[in-house]
Amino acid sequence: MKKRIWMIAGASNDHVAKIVRMARVAGDSVLVTGRDVLKLEALFGEDTADFHVFQMDAASEAQTDLAARTCFFHFGKIDLLVDGATLQFEENAEDYSEVEKVRYLQVNIAGGLNLLRATLPYMQSNGSIITCLPHPLLESYMARHTGIEFISEYQRIDEVFAGVT
Repeated sequence: MKKRIWMIAGASNDHVAKIVRMARVAGDSVLVTGRDVLKLEALFGEDTADFHVFQMDAASEAQTDLAARTCFFHFGKIDLLVDGATLQFEENAEDYSEVEKVRYLQVNIAGGLNLLRATLPYMQSNGSIITCLPHPLLESYMARHTGIEFISEYQRIDEVFAGVT
């Protein structure tokens, strides 16, 4: 079986961490990202030839670009993007402060777009994108998923009208 190259965002999330472990057991090359490198290293260990830990906040365009370039530099391409980089607050949405609302949108909506924009140039025509929703009933994850689906569909329609297939 051909070795695959994974870029996995939000790897400290329990559900996403399972994907990291699965990819490593399969012998694939993996770049994991998260806001807390020490937590990632505690979960998965230090860097090796086939495994790299990278600090990234998906809300930062510069950090997502650098993470994608780093993955490409280390491994030569990106076959799979796992987008598990999300932010959820403990309180109900109506109790979010203005700062929390903005941060929520930056990570959960703009972050997904940043990851797509940053990784697509390094994916070959058979690349795959996986969006992780740890629990389908959590409102913040569903809002994020719906927002990304809407934007992806809008992009697809835009490409059809522009002649891109």
